[in-house]
Amino acid sequence: MNNSKETLQKTTKEKISDKAFQLFKEHGYDNVSVRQIAAELDITTGALYYHFKNKADIIINRTVGNEDIIRQKAYDPSIPTRKGQILSLFTTLIADFILFEGPEICAIRMWGRDLNINRSKSLEETLTNLVSDAINKKELSSEYTPEIITNSILYTFRGIAYCWATGKEQFDIRSVLESEISKVLSFYSMTA
Repeated sequence: MNNSKETLQKTTKEKISDKAFQLFKEHGYDNVSVRQIAAELDITTGALYYHFKNKADIIINRTVGNEDIIRQKAYDPSIPTRKGQILSLFTTLIADFILFEGPEICAIRMWGRDLNINRSKSLEETLTNLVSDAINKKELSSEYTPEIITNSILYTFRGIAYCWATGKEQFDIRSVLESEISKVLSFYSMTA
């Protein structure tokens, strides 16, 4: 396949994804059909199905793109410590993903509804690497394994995201993530 065809397909796929997420946010995931997404873009449903198996596949595809961004941007050289990079990963990058998608899509991801996929391992792997580096740099305690610290951070994050997505009122997710993940990092720093 030549580059111009690949670029056109990528652009079409991105347009479909962007429009679908816009419609999901406006009307709700369950209230948007593949046919409606295609009509909004003035393409056939066949063209949409060429790029995505169904509307859940649109969410899955977006997750893959987010995973690539997480891997690329987790090690922010402007932040001098690994603990700071861990905190920034959740309070900026991941918070941006959650806020963009909105509570309904966040809840669908958390429940795994319609997705038929295992939870993403990219965030877990990236976070484990950051935690391992923080332990090696003596920013976090070597008394605990990277997996234990990673799980503590992820459980805290998932609990906050779940409450934000399913609660009656959306709170400032950035400030709550910053506060609670800082507490987890402080706990694991006490014996460093």
